[in-house]
Formats: sequence, structure tokens, C-alpha cells
Amino acid sequence: MIFDSGWGRAFVLLAISASATSVRAGARVYTYGFSKGDSLEYKVVAKSKASMGLPDGRSQNLDMKSNSTVVQKVLDDAGDLIRIESRTLAAESSLNGAVQPMPDDATLPHVFQIHRSGRVESEGEAGGRFLLEFPARPLDVGDSWTQSFTQEGDEKVGPGLQITYTLQKKGVPVPDSSGKTGDLFAARVTLQASEGRVTLRTGEGSMLFDPEKGILLRSSLKVAYDEVAEIPLPGADGTTQIMTSQRTMALGMSHVLVSSSR
Repeated sequence: MIFDSGWGRAFVLLAISASATSVRAGARVYTYGFSKGDSLEYKVVAKSKASMGLPDGRSQNLDMKSNSTVVQKVLDDAGDLIRIESRTLAAESSLNGAVQPMPDDATLPHVFQIHRSGRVESEGEAGGRFLLEFPARPLDVGDSWTQSFTQEGDEKVGPGLQITYTLQKKGVPVPDSSGKTGDLFAARVTLQASEGRVTLRTGEGSMLFDPEKGILLRSSLKVAYDEVAEIPLPGADGTTQIMTSQRTMALGMSHVLVSSSR
């Protein structure tokens, strides 16, 4: 689900399996541990709200929501490379409370490939969902690492993002489960160097992994920012005038594991 050109990649957290290999007491090296034939089903909820200034001085408010069921199946796990098929089985969406038809290709499968560290090797149309790349070093409680997400192309508006992940706690009880626990990773979003066009208001999230089975149990991310955009408008005398417009965005996404073959 892409909320906004260039930004959506940063909000889409990973509905995939992960495994942890012990290296020293208290620390683990986390890698993606899919095996051929593995299948996981997730409930995915995405929400976004936007308020935008229009050229005539009015404002437009958008409230978008979607709920979907996504199944991810491992097609191959040759060495350090994992090939995955992601398919949306069911989905519904709304805009300002009105139900929206899903695109005809919404339920088509997408195939892509990642390295066991989480590095995207072949994106296809769904590779942007797999953006959490674990470091090669072992991680213990309190350890952090940072990833950067930049925007490219003519539609770039404002700076990219940096997300810092921290292993916060081990053995955290899984909500609504019978005794299951997982390792909790916190996510903190900051802006990269900017020209003052985008101001981040909120950027945080979390991920819960089962380190024994190597499964992502649930994840969530919320980001809100203000953006000042310059819009070129044709003038009466044939020249181009620049109008400054303010936009406020609030984005959120969550994944919850429904079932797993592992």
C-alpha cells in the first residue's frame, strides 16, 4: 500500500518471517528464515488522513482506510536468497466513509526476492514492503541500527526519512494469545537533512518477533508530518506563478499474524 509518492516505502512494515541465530550469550544475529513452502497469513490495516490547501483558498480533507488479508508464500530459499510470492486474498477500502472499488489487479500475486539479511535483491511490484534490513552483528537489548529512505525522481517533495530500530525487550507477551512471547523492536522516525519544506510531527512504531519460530507476530508504524509545497500556476499574462500550499499528513499501518504453517 503506497500512501504518497516517495514516502509510502517508509511506512510499509514487513509481513514476513524472521529467524534468530545465537552468537553469544544474550545476543542474536537476526536473519530472515523462510523455508521453501512456508506460508503466513496477515491482517493488514492501513489508514491515512490528509488536509490540503487548494489554489482557490479552500481546503480539501481526505480520510482513507483499507483492510486486507495478505498471504505470503516462500517459493524458493536457495542459499542466502529467498523468493517470495505475496497475494492479497481479500481487501476493502473507503474514502471519506464511502466504499471504494478495488483495482482489478489488487489480488494478483507479486513475486520478489530478498537476501536473508532483509536486503531487497529484486523488488518487482511488492519489494517495497520489505524494507527492514537487519545488521550482520548480533543484537542484544538496547542495541540499535538505522536505515535511510530517500526520494527520487521529479515528484520528490521534501527530505527522506531515517528509521532507527532498537531491540527494546525480550520475552514480551503477545496480546490475545495463549502464552506466546516475542522480541520487541521499537522504531523511531526522523527526517534527513531538509530545506525546511517538511516538518515531522510524529514518527514511531514497533515490531514483535517470535525468535524461536522466526515469525513476525505483529507490527505497526505511525507517521505524521506537515509539508509546504510550491504549486506552479499559469498567470493571465502567460507567465507562471508559484502558489505556496500547506499539507498535513497522518499515516499508519499495522500487520497482525493470523495463521502460519510454521
